[in-house]
Amino acid sequence: YFNSSPVTISSMTILDQNLIISGGFDSILTKKVHGITKYDGLNWDTIFNCDLFTDSHLLIHPLIEYNNIIYAQNYLEDTLGNRQLFSSWNGQCWEKVPGAFSNTSGGITKMIVYKNELYIAGMFDPNHDSQAPGKSIARWNGVRWDDLNGGVQLTNSNYLANILDMAIYNDELY
Repeated sequence: YFNSSPVTISSMTILDQNLIISGGFDSILTKKVHGITKYDGLNWDTIFNCDLFTDSHLLIHPLIEYNNIIYAQNYLEDTLGNRQLFSSWNGQCWEKVPGAFSNTSGGITKMIVYKNELYIAGMFDPNHDSQAPGKSIARWNGVRWDDLNGGVQLTNSNYLANILDMAIYNDELY
């Protein structure tokens, strides 16, 4: 199906009864999809595409719906060379989420909604990225970030801790 090489699948989720696949690819079958596509069981189609961003840098990784807004870690570069690394979909295009990541972000590996707040985890730290919202884990309530009492830090601050997954078990976030 994919017409680019290599193909990287970073995220799959169900949204409005469609399979959403995102990652490092630019087309599926004969359609330009710019790193994200939807499948309704019969057809592949474009979704969340915006002409502001150039094709070669539209990589969308984990994505999640939170409070009726789609959030994604992405690497978006517009035609002027401006980058954004964590965005929300405004219905027309991707917008940078305030206070989250500069151009040097290590990355988000997992996002989960827990007790009506969005948690992100991965490999990021304000010591390595002045706009990182926490140390490997942070919480977004739709308005502001919380660094969760300092997050996770290795004893050697030259290295980044990396949270690869999160789960909710017995109403607790692990």
